[in-house]
Amino acid sequence: MEKILLLTHGGWGASLKKSIEMIIGPVDFVEEIALYPKDLLNEFQERIQSFITQQHQAAQQREEQLHLLIMTDLFGGTPTNAAAVIANTSTENIHVVTGLNSALLLEACTQILNQGTVDVAVLIENSQSSIFNVMEKIYRKGD
Repeated sequence: MEKILLLTHGGWGASLKKSIEMIIGPVDFVEEIALYPKDLLNEFQERIQSFITQQHQAAQQREEQLHLLIMTDLFGGTPTNAAAVIANTSTENIHVVTGLNSALLLEACTQILNQGTVDVAVLIENSQSSIFNVMEKIYRKGD
């Protein structure tokens, strides 16, 4: 069972999911857990762990393995740090990727829809090429 969990500051991951659905349709395998200023670190980690436990149980009921891709917004931020600690101590198949943006999420969702799984190395490679100077690329104008 493939799942993507977005961990973002302030909840913008939910809006990002809606944007992706405008492009490719429903992505029911994408969920978000937002970090808000009022949240304590241990409570945030507990919400993440609870989500993983629920997904693990759902996968077991379907006699499948859980494959979880956690995507975070900012390296060094609380969502990324929490995800890294949880993934490092988990027995689940969890990958953590940071630098969340539309291209990264679109690539991950497209891989799941087309191949049934995410190849993290390909995901990162393809997404890195989506960042460029638009004016230089289109009009050959640089700074």
